[in-house]
Amino acid sequence: YGGVAKVVGIGDICLETSIGTRLVLKGVKHVPDVRLNLISTGRLDDEGFYSLFGGGKWKLTRGSMVMARGDKSASFYWMHAKVSKDIVNTVENDDSMELWWCG
Repeated sequence: YGGVAKVVGIGDICLETSIGTRLVLKGVKHVPDVRLNLISTGRLDDEGFYSLFGGGKWKLTRGSMVMARGDKSASFYWMHAKVSKDIVNTVENDDSMELWWCG
């Protein structure tokens, strides 16, 4: 609580959700000191997604397509996803660039 964490890069990533859809997140901040991968629902809203929370469940849609689902645990909603196997993801800043993929 109350700490400052350094952003080492900003970039776009593609996640493959547990229901098999691909979710492209733009302008993702890479902060090594943060142990969880957090997604801003405000940012998703800005990009045209609709988030529905209720009954211990979370659903993310774009138009009529369900993009992701999750469950509530304590005060967080959790989504299972992995970095897409078919797309190389990058995060870069002035000093370095990172590449990662699932194989």
